[in-house]
Amino acid sequence: MLFVTLPTPAARRPRYGGTLTVDLQGRVTSLDPAQKQGSVADRIAQERLLDLIADRLVILDRFGRPKPALALSWQHNDQLTRWKFRLRPNVKFQDATALTLQLVIDSLQVVNPAWRVSSADDSVIVESGSPLPDLPYVLAETRNSILLRKPADVTVGTGPFRLATWEPGHRAVLAANDDYWGGRPFVDSIEVQMGRTVRERMIDLDLGKADIADVAPDRARIDASRGVKISAPDPMELVALIFSRSSTRAKDIRIRRALSLAVDRASLVDFALQKEGAPAGSLLPQWSSGEAFLFSTAPDAATARQLASQISPTHVLRLGYDADDSMERMIAERIAVNAQAAGISIFPRAIAAGSLDGAANRGANCASNGPEYDACIVRLPMSSPAPTVALGDFLQTFTQLADFDASLTAPLNDPANPEELYSRERAVVDTYEIIPLVHVPEVVGLSARVRDWMPARWGAWRLADVWLDGAAQ
Repeated sequence: MLFVTLPTPAARRPRYGGTLTVDLQGRVTSLDPAQKQGSVADRIAQERLLDLIADRLVILDRFGRPKPALALSWQHNDQLTRWKFRLRPNVKFQDATALTLQLVIDSLQVVNPAWRVSSADDSVIVESGSPLPDLPYVLAETRNSILLRKPADVTVGTGPFRLATWEPGHRAVLAANDDYWGGRPFVDSIEVQMGRTVRERMIDLDLGKADIADVAPDRARIDASRGVKISAPDPMELVALIFSRSSTRAKDIRIRRALSLAVDRASLVDFALQKEGAPAGSLLPQWSSGEAFLFSTAPDAATARQLASQISPTHVLRLGYDADDSMERMIAERIAVNAQAAGISIFPRAIAAGSLDGAANRGANCASNGPEYDACIVRLPMSSPAPTVALGDFLQTFTQLADFDASLTAPLNDPANPEELYSRERAVVDTYEIIPLVHVPEVVGLSARVRDWMPARWGAWRLADVWLDGAAQ
């Protein structure tokens, strides 16, 4: 892991003013979390912007624990099926509309149709037919941002910044919300450029045209050696290989298990990621679940070769990867080399840009086009640092990706129970329908004038607390 290389805390008092410039890889076409974005990078970019313009009822502190935001406090019944969140008074949206119980209800119900959301006294009530033991963590997810949805896809929040300019997919300018209930942010505005290539982002950092920019994991050490300040938090993204439910060539579990045994995950980290990340011996990273190795990440070519030799006739497996993702291409090529050493033939095939949208749709593409793809590489960001919430969201996604038994992807009976968490993750991994490869952090490059950059350990930015050296007092 490349540790954070940041300026030491300034002895000077934080300064107000200035424009913070941000380069994002993703393109955000809508700020409504109910509108799914195309790629992983697009989804992350949407979350970055929503963090700035909107609040949730609950947020997570720097240790990943729920703490009050728009909800001052909460309580639940013994069965954990009914939760009551007391709303913070006197909060306004950025267009001066008062935050009301009904507006909170409307916002939550859009993205959570299975819940029954109502009000009582000064509180929002969330009810479900099954227990919701981790509801505060779920409400802290960006998708549960409280928003005022207006015609023409106009989205207004209660956050520290308001949207001043909006060019979907290209550019956004956000102005400081002087009346923010949590206190005015330090910078006057944030200018966001979207869809910037790796080269454009690095040039902008070098020339001082960007203060914060997404950095490709495999570029982190190279850019750090050139003097770019790099922030690399804990891994929050699983890169995995998932098999098509319609592939006849991958139906035999022995070929899937042989391929898992053949993959040299350490070499994927060393070469494809340039040592930025960790081999994945589980769905969730160790810092989240504490169970980093459900299986050994060391390759076992001998056993893989023995398993593959039992299958007749042998087949060439077609492995799909995103044509626009250089990291996926390198991973696919190294998997092919590892597989060949174990007597398994892998043919990497680029999936043309525009033919798929995001990890779930890519898995669906694999599932419905068995003759074309036997497996695909997918990138699955964790939705929450809480392991039960993250695994639960993974399981929901898996129902769209491959031929998993319904009992494996059903909601967890008791997400707070570590034994069930372990046994469910183990059961999913043992199907070899999905093969974890590596866990990857969301790496960020910073300019020298950025001060008080203190992201959460799982990568969430806190731009309302950032100030710029040299800005006017």
